[in-house]
Amino acid sequence: MSLPLQLYDFISILFPGIVLLTLVKIEFSELLLFNSTNQYEDLAILFVFAYVLGHLLQGIIRTKQAKRILKIFESKNNVEASKLIGRHFEIGVSKEVKDQVDDAIINFYGVDIHALQDSEKFDLIYSPVVDRMGQRQIFVAIANFLRAMGVIAGFLFIVMFGKILSITWTQRTFAFTETIILFIALLAFRVFSSDAMYFKRFTDTIPYYAFLAWYKEKKL
Repeated sequence: MSLPLQLYDFISILFPGIVLLTLVKIEFSELLLFNSTNQYEDLAILFVFAYVLGHLLQGIIRTKQAKRILKIFESKNNVEASKLIGRHFEIGVSKEVKDQVDDAIINFYGVDIHALQDSEKFDLIYSPVVDRMGQRQIFVAIANFLRAMGVIAGFLFIVMFGKILSITWTQRTFAFTETIILFIALLAFRVFSSDAMYFKRFTDTIPYYAFLAWYKEKKL
């Protein structure tokens, strides 16, 4: 994989973890975690916590429940003549492109294309070109980063909603600041989730065209 692991970790795991930890510190600054007197020790601990939280966020967005919510913001393709099945989405393409992909799989592997499951078909086109798609890993990292930020925005929305109810109930006043943050969080959730779906769909599209280009190069 041409994308360094450290860069992938920073984009999709560490940075969202830092954002979430910062929000936790703002809302719960009295926690013992944020009251260390040793600056360097404190920084190291927070770094580890941010990394762990980043992994936790990635675990959450891979759950079925989170995927269903994010799917709401998936942009629908125009009706196409044919579809290719990616790892996450159906990809609308012209009949000519689909026929060329199917012919390439049949001629290269010598298999009955109709006997393959959708996941098997994707794996077959992915395997020969996995080393030719280094840039795809960047889009995967961006998509995972956006999904994690969407989850954070969702958490912030829930926290602000709870604070608004609490302030309204106990103080009988309008929580203006919290309401503004709530709407910003809702907007951020919408934007991050929609953009994440765009990049995820893009990462499903790349392997098919990379395989088709690779196959045609081999035939020259």
